[in-house]
Amino acid sequence: MENLGLGLQISLTGVLIVACALAMIPVVVKISQFLVELYEQKLASKVEDKIEQAEIETEITEEKREESTDLEELAAQEGLSSAKVAAITAAISTYLATDKSYVIKSIKPAADNWKLSGRQKLLSNRLQTIKRSRKQERIYT
Repeated sequence: MENLGLGLQISLTGVLIVACALAMIPVVVKISQFLVELYEQKLASKVEDKIEQAEIETEITEEKREESTDLEELAAQEGLSSAKVAAITAAISTYLATDKSYVIKSIKPAADNWKLSGRQKLLSNRLQTIKRSRKQERIYT
């Protein structure tokens, strides 16, 4: 008799576990369905954003086409080739990728500050090297 009671307890426990697992299946399906719908909504909003961005870029390229004649005139005035103007424009547009509201009005060569900066850096490095060597001489003597 004792074994019969234990067997019934084990059987009922198994039936309850199976019933709970079967009851959880629809809940899991609903949650996964909700997550899929949420993902599809995010994907749809991203597609809409990309479409809007493409429209904006199309408008910008149309404006740039209108301005391209201005750039060609500018290049002729400054004595630059159209390839150089295109390279400068590409560099500026890459640098200012977030701000699309700029207009190039003139292209003029800047002062030769890069050479001066490089020379100053070389001299400061040389000075630091001399100071280090003098400090080491004092330590070892």
